[in-house]
Amino acid sequence: MTLAAMWLRTHRVRHLYIQHAWTLPLRVVEEVLALLSRTDLTLWLVGDTPFTDAHAEVLALWTAESFTGEEFTAAWTNLPDSGTEGSAALKAALTPASWPQRLPDDDFTTFRAACRDLLTPAQFGVVDAYFRRQVVVNRAAIAGMVERGELDEERIAAWLADHWESATSMAQYLTFIRAAQVAIFLAGHYLQVDLDQLISTASVMPRRALRTSETWARLHAYPEPHRAAVCALAGAGVSVAAIAQVTVGGCHPDTSAITLADGEEVTVEPDARVFLTAQWHLRQLQGATDDALLFPTRAGGTLSASSLVQVINDARRELGVAVAPARIGRKPSTGDRWITRWGISIQELL
Repeated sequence: MTLAAMWLRTHRVRHLYIQHAWTLPLRVVEEVLALLSRTDLTLWLVGDTPFTDAHAEVLALWTAESFTGEEFTAAWTNLPDSGTEGSAALKAALTPASWPQRLPDDDFTTFRAACRDLLTPAQFGVVDAYFRRQVVVNRAAIAGMVERGELDEERIAAWLADHWESATSMAQYLTFIRAAQVAIFLAGHYLQVDLDQLISTASVMPRRALRTSETWARLHAYPEPHRAAVCALAGAGVSVAAIAQVTVGGCHPDTSAITLADGEEVTVEPDARVFLTAQWHLRQLQGATDDALLFPTRAGGTLSASSLVQVINDARRELGVAVAPARIGRKPSTGDRWITRWGISIQELL
C-alpha cells in the first residue's frame, strides 16, 4: 500500500475508481480507504448492488456521499478524455527505434553485404544510408589527419571516443566503426578493432542513447523506485559515491536538477525524472526529513558503492538498460585507455 500511495502521488492521480467494490472483502476496502490519508485522491466505490451495513459502518469514519448511477455518469460527462492520449504516449515510448538491435559481426570488407542479407529491407535501409554517408564524411576527416601527420592510434582512439558519446545506439556506433575502417582503408591504412573486446568493455550505452524514452520506459518494470532512480543518476554521470550521499532535500519533485552533497547540481534526463520523484514521495511517506538520505539501507545507513553498482548491474542484466560501467571507478574514456581496452591499432598498407 505504501508503494501504491507513492505511485499515485508521483503521477498526481486525483481519482481512484473501483468497480464491484462491494464484492471485495471488507478488509481490502478498509486498506484502500486508508490510502486517502496518504494521498489527495477522491475514491469512487461503485457497485451494482447496495452496500451492506458493515460497509456503511466503515464508510462512516470518512467523508462520504452517495450517488445514483445516473448522477455518477453525469459527473464524468464533461471531463476530457485523456485515455487515448495516454495510450498513444505509452505506445510511442515503447515503440522500438528504427535501428536494429543487433548487426552482423562481419569485418568491414563484408559488413554491408552481410547487413543486406540478414536484415529486413527496412532495417538495411537505415543502416546502409548511415554507413554510406559516414564513409564519405570520414574520408574527409581522415584525409585531413593524413595531411597533418596525425593518423595514429591515440588520435584515432580519441576520435572514436568522441563519436561514442554522440551515438544513438550500439548498433549505430558499430556501423560508424565499420564506415571508419573503410575510410581509413581507402586512405592507405588498416584500422584494426577487436569487435569482441569492444562489445565486452563498452558496457555503457552511449550517453545520447540514454535520452530515448524507450530506454527509460523499461525501468518501469520495477515497482520499487530506488532501482530506477539510482540508474537515472548514474545515467546523468553521477558517481556511485555521490549517489549514496544524496539527501531527500537535494531532490524535489518539481525540479529537473538534483543537488548533490557537495552543492553541485546535476540535470536528469526528462524521462528519468519520474523515478526520482517517486523515490522522494516514498521517503516522504516514510517520514524522512530533508537531511535524511534519499537511498538509505534497511537500517537507515549509507549504501555502499558495491551495493549501488549491483543495482546498476541488475538493471543491465534484467532489463537490458546499461547506464554505467560494471565497475566502481569511473574514469574518463581518454584515447590511451581506448587503445589498450579496445584493441585499436593502425597499420600503413604497403
